[in-house]
Amino acid sequence: MAKNETIGRPFARVDGRRKACGSAVYGPDIKMPGMLHAKFLASPYPHARIVHVDTEKAEKLSGVKAILTPKNVPQVRWGFMVKDTPVLAGDKVRFMGEPLAVVASTQREIAEEAVELIQVEYEELRPVFDPEEALGPGAPLIHKGAEAYACAMPGLIRYGNVCGQTKMSGGDPEQGWRESDLIFEDRFSTPVQHHGFIEPHAVAARFDPNGRLEIRTSTQAIFAIRMALGEIMGLPLNRIRVIGTEVGGGFGGKTDITVEHYCALLARMTGKPVNMRLTRSEMMTYTSARHGCVIHLKTGVKKDGQIVTREARLLFDTGGYAGHGPGVAALGANSILGPYRTPHFKIDSLSVYTNKMNFSFMRGPGGVQAGFACESHMDRIARELNLDPLDFRMKNLISDGDTSATGQRMEAVGIQEALTSVAKISNWKQRKKKKNHGWGLCCCQYELVGMTSSALVKLNEDGSLHLVIGAIDHGQGSSTVLAQILAQEMDMPADQIAVTIGDTDAAPYDTGTFGDRVTFNMGNAVIEAARDLKVQLFRGASAMLESPAENLELVGQMIRDRDNPEKAISLPELAMGFYFFQGGAPMGKGTVLAPLPAYACEKVEGNPYPVTPAHTYACQVVEIRVDKETGVVLVENIYSSHDAGRMLNPLGTEGQIQGGIMMGLGYALWEEVVFDGGRVTNPNLIDYKMPLTINQPKTRIAVTETKTLNGPYGARGVGNPPVLLPAAAIANAIHDAVGVRIRELPLTPERVLFSLKKVR
Repeated sequence: MAKNETIGRPFARVDGRRKACGSAVYGPDIKMPGMLHAKFLASPYPHARIVHVDTEKAEKLSGVKAILTPKNVPQVRWGFMVKDTPVLAGDKVRFMGEPLAVVASTQREIAEEAVELIQVEYEELRPVFDPEEALGPGAPLIHKGAEAYACAMPGLIRYGNVCGQTKMSGGDPEQGWRESDLIFEDRFSTPVQHHGFIEPHAVAARFDPNGRLEIRTSTQAIFAIRMALGEIMGLPLNRIRVIGTEVGGGFGGKTDITVEHYCALLARMTGKPVNMRLTRSEMMTYTSARHGCVIHLKTGVKKDGQIVTREARLLFDTGGYAGHGPGVAALGANSILGPYRTPHFKIDSLSVYTNKMNFSFMRGPGGVQAGFACESHMDRIARELNLDPLDFRMKNLISDGDTSATGQRMEAVGIQEALTSVAKISNWKQRKKKKNHGWGLCCCQYELVGMTSSALVKLNEDGSLHLVIGAIDHGQGSSTVLAQILAQEMDMPADQIAVTIGDTDAAPYDTGTFGDRVTFNMGNAVIEAARDLKVQLFRGASAMLESPAENLELVGQMIRDRDNPEKAISLPELAMGFYFFQGGAPMGKGTVLAPLPAYACEKVEGNPYPVTPAHTYACQVVEIRVDKETGVVLVENIYSSHDAGRMLNPLGTEGQIQGGIMMGLGYALWEEVVFDGGRVTNPNLIDYKMPLTINQPKTRIAVTETKTLNGPYGARGVGNPPVLLPAAAIANAIHDAVGVRIRELPLTPERVLFSLKKVR
């Protein structure tokens, strides 16, 4: 047992002081001598052919140094999954707000004026805004010949306005319908949700004296940005350096390239550093947001409540370009059965092009939409069968040895413990029924992303350690947890560890900070790096102590012989020995690519994410009150139980859960990007309603710990599940309170009143 036990203890953030004191450097803080300012011209039409672009007047404006147009940018298409996105709209625009020219000038105000002087001749085309309409006969094609686009994910199913389709089946659905005593059908729809982070997208680019491109950007994935820039700029990756600034919130909205390529192209064209910072309106009309979705569910059950079969069809609106749409559709398909044993099923999930801005990753992608539908549907079934919603769920929960929708064998399943825990802390069985008050319950099963993470641990001359990683901490506290893991492995106080993140020149590769993957994947990489370092230290100490390396142990910054503890050497002494007598600084390296389990590949088509290294589980109970005169829903109490596998930092775990609950609360009750003919009508944080501090209900959190077999010390992710829960729990509570079942989010007062009027 380590003397300096850090795992499982509340731990202050390693970056907390500099952020609290205002010394942290964020994207908008970056300034360079002679820096130019960039602004893009956005399309005023959702779907139109570009006939001509005239920049003559803009070029003559004093202070304008360069203008990018479709004619002078690389003629390449890029994209994470489907390479369908041009650098600038070329032959046509596919959403209102799409960039089609970019100006660089000496002042931001001049760039804004120059953009207004660019004249564009358009030929309007018929748009399509609804994914169901986009699949209909005669719908306009957003991308003609889209099947010919290069594809980074083999096996994607693409046709017409579909850029990705996941198909899955299990058992014999037809037999399932025959065996069912009752059949329930529902249609649900969910809105577009904006990430709502405080910091805007901000980028600064320059070419250094050696001709290397240097980008400083607010991003969640420095290596993904570097890869995209290499593709667009035609540069080898060793000629590109991406430095991640501090991130003022991401939630998935900063995983992709946004305006980095514009700054880089303008910097190359002008020879000057170029800065670009988006306004809130530009962020809400150009950058990504959560997919809206339409979900059809049909479930067959026995009279006693046993689930027999389910059929699901999910239509994800991915906007004008694919982005992560095919993957989000797959994650939705993976989640639509919930954490319930379903012997027979058929799932069809599509990512559909429309004439809206691109939708992409946002916390709990696919699972949030599917979770609302699945858990609302489950609640309806339970109540119409006159079963307690908790008992109905408990009866159908999966357990170890069952299989997921893709056929992956489930291990370390913690959903039963989470449901039992939430029932206990909420006193579910003793809940009191009051007029216009209701109780709602829901469960979720989600998955974390694997992919590659690497870590480097260096021993300094004084025996302290330096951890170098590429994983960005965008507020969730991952750097703190990773420092704790290293401290635990090396049996030293965490204040003896420095953490450097976010520089492609210095850090080993990491896929990115999203999908609950950092603690799991990078945590394992840090453990591997620490153990690699210890092997080197034991080898060096062996010669100095004249003890076999296999007989040595590291305890309290001392390496000693287990059989003869008096034979020992301190880390500072050993470090100096390495530096001056044994060939230099010891460095531990760790690279982890979590092995993917087997799955039923013969029954899964077009799914880029068929398996996961680990599943995550959570349950929630809410108590609400409905004002029947105004339709206002007041959430009075939230009880949330989450299986963390192992809590590495209880303080950070609770913070993640609290934040996720509030984001889920906003999705449930207020948040919706509103469109009118393809135009966003609420592109600001005044008209776009997000929860405030005064909206935070009383919240009680419980954490269960069913250790995963392959997580660091048994840990699994806790960042995504909290967002999946509130929408369904509140919708179910509304039904319990006033007897109306609302199948469309958000659960606004208008929708509540409309539903009440329909049943009167």
